[in-house]
Amino acid sequence: MDVKHILRTYQAVAISIAILLFCVIALLYGVIPSFKNVGELIVSMQVLEKDNASLTNKIEILDRYDETDLKEKLGVVLSAVPGDKGLPALFGTVEEVAGQAGVTLADMNVSGGLVSTASATKQSPLEKQLGTRALPFTVTVVGGLSNMQEFITKVALVRRLMRIRAFSITFPKNDKPLTISLSLDAFYEPYITSLGGVTAVISPLSDEELSTIDTLTSFPLMASSTEAVPLSPITGTTKANPFVR
Repeated sequence: MDVKHILRTYQAVAISIAILLFCVIALLYGVIPSFKNVGELIVSMQVLEKDNASLTNKIEILDRYDETDLKEKLGVVLSAVPGDKGLPALFGTVEEVAGQAGVTLADMNVSGGLVSTASATKQSPLEKQLGTRALPFTVTVVGGLSNMQEFITKVALVRRLMRIRAFSITFPKNDKPLTISLSLDAFYEPYITSLGGVTAVISPLSDEELSTIDTLTSFPLMASSTEAVPLSPITGTTKANPFVR
């Protein structure tokens, strides 16, 4: 049997093996990566559909409100519970309340001194219970009994929210005015630094929240306290399609 006969005998087998090898190589380097890409596209599409549903829901919620009205409501809330301790505005508020009540502000100081910005991020157990930060401070006022009653009533019903924790009264032996020392908490809450991702959930204002804002609006805003905080316009470019880079 010569070489030519052997080649003719196994030629068909060699061609079949070559075709099989080509198919295997095409499968490894062509078909399988394509399936992988298709799978990644499906996953990306599912993520985009979820993001689109979340954005659509947010738009529907925000469309219920007037932008100007929302800014006004936010200004009311921030004037009641500011983003920092706001000591000058706090002291000015208490001083003006004392003047309106006809009492003399003898002393006022922050309990424990000023707290650093880094420490302000840590909430005490009481603050966690209240759901906001509290700045303890003390006030000493001097005046007549009716004036004292007016001061205690007014100081807890101003736009800059604060509460009286305790107080002590010094009764003079003669007809001198009374002296009252009050321990109070002024509330504040640092502004958020992140709005969250696309899928972050926002909820419409509840009836209870709207009622609370109406109540805050009815509280007097002292002239010395911080006015409603104006909102800066959004800077940067906007995109018609948030999914296009």
